[in-house]
Amino acid sequence: MPAQNVRHLFDPDPEVVYLDAGTYGLPPRPAISALMEALHRWQTGVADYARDWETAGERSRELFAQLIGAAVETIALTPTASAGVGMVAASLPAGAEILVPQEEFTSVVVPFYAAVEGRGITLREVPYRELAAEIRPRTALVAFSLTRAQSGETADLGQIIAAARRHGTRVLVDGTQAIPFVPVKEHLDGIDYLVCHGYKHLLLPRGAARALGGEPALPGQLALRQPNVWRSVDAGSQGVAFRHLAGLALLGRRRSSA
Repeated sequence: MPAQNVRHLFDPDPEVVYLDAGTYGLPPRPAISALMEALHRWQTGVADYARDWETAGERSRELFAQLIGAAVETIALTPTASAGVGMVAASLPAGAEILVPQEEFTSVVVPFYAAVEGRGITLREVPYRELAAEIRPRTALVAFSLTRAQSGETADLGQIIAAARRHGTRVLVDGTQAIPFVPVKEHLDGIDYLVCHGYKHLLLPRGAARALGGEPALPGQLALRQPNVWRSVDAGSQGVAFRHLAGLALLGRRRSSA
């Protein structure tokens, strides 16, 4: 879409030249309007939880599902990408090996440090470009950013998924730096977990992340079978959503045996 077709939706400082950096996205005018309206209704006590916030939260799930080409029932809203990763980390069996890239973004790697200290899980770090080659039979999970924050380098997702399938390894992808510019639809069947915060290229505020999952993926896990176990506090009908977990539900997808 030509820039002139969307320029009127933004209000940057006249002295600022904004280059769509991955640091944070500028919010469009409709998102700001929805956010301010939600804050006003909250402040004045006239907001209706189910009508104003839950409905918009569900619409946000639908829009993200459309964006990445997934089924809406596999999408949940989380406060951060690291919250989704943390739930996966907490579900890993004792002694599991986790494979991550060297210098991986903290939202992906830090949640696994606690698992390493608490349950004897091994965290193995390898060069980003060697992830596929380093997956081995004892690797329970490979976790990585689809596009790297520090360099813009993008992983060969198809190659990593193929290697993971050969060894029965689960795949966790952080799409925060990549979506919507790097398509994932053709690879969704091979991704067990996908997390994506919205404050970068999706132009949402902090506290509005997405996670993809469905069936249990590892022994001892719970699954997000019912999307409405997630309760929302939403910023309006533009899909600017803030959610918290109302019950224990870990995200995952069980591959078919075919």
